Amino acid sequence: MNVLVGKHPTSGQIIPIKIPEAHVTAIVQCYNSASTMKDTLESLKGNVDRIICLDGFFRMERTPHAHPAKTKSGTSTDNSEFLARQYKADWISGDREYETQVDKLNRIPELVPEGEWAFIIDTDEVLVSYVKDGLRSVAGWFGKYACDMVFFRIDEPYYQHPWTGQYGRHRFYARLIRVKKGMKWQNEACIVYPDGRVNTYAGTFPMTVYIRHMRREH
Repeated sequence: MNVLVGKHPTSGQIIPIKIPEAHVTAIVQCYNSASTMKDTLESLKGNVDRIICLDGFFRMERTPHAHPAKTKSGTSTDNSEFLARQYKADWISGDREYETQVDKLNRIPELVPEGEWAFIIDTDEVLVSYVKDGLRSVAGWFGKYACDMVFFRIDEPYYQHPWTGQYGRHRFYARLIRVKKGMKWQNEACIVYPDGRVNTYAGTFPMTVYIRHMRREH
């Protein structure tokens, strides 16, 4: 049971807030990523229960930035695996052909037990958490309300818009997802369940224009 510290709104008394336990496995999608994945793995240290590095080439659809070319075997040829082992991550070799990213995502239900949480992160991203056990606390708190996915703001401060030239954007994706039987990714932004489908993408927004909420009392 995670415990956070809260303050009573009227008396000011410090009170413990109990949050149900949640088991979180980080899924790191990698392929010849040794030059960037160290920061990713370092950010996960102590924040998840398990790290799985899912290796293997796949074709990027509608993605303008460059990715490593396919090797003969489709598996990483740099020292990505060695680096992953340094962080006690489980290394899943590129033992099959991945046509697209969806093929990789659909391995998650076979790698993470049903009912546990998968946190999806790429090797050009890092987790930012201002509280201890942030991921597990979020999963435990929302999970008790029958919530099966949590959306994350992905900051991209170095992105430059091709038309306006402005720097920075926020993208919103469900990256913390509870694994359920029969779930299947239809594409990067949609998961199909036996009883329906859910979009995992909530939009992209500029960093330069936004609304700030100023109410101090809630």
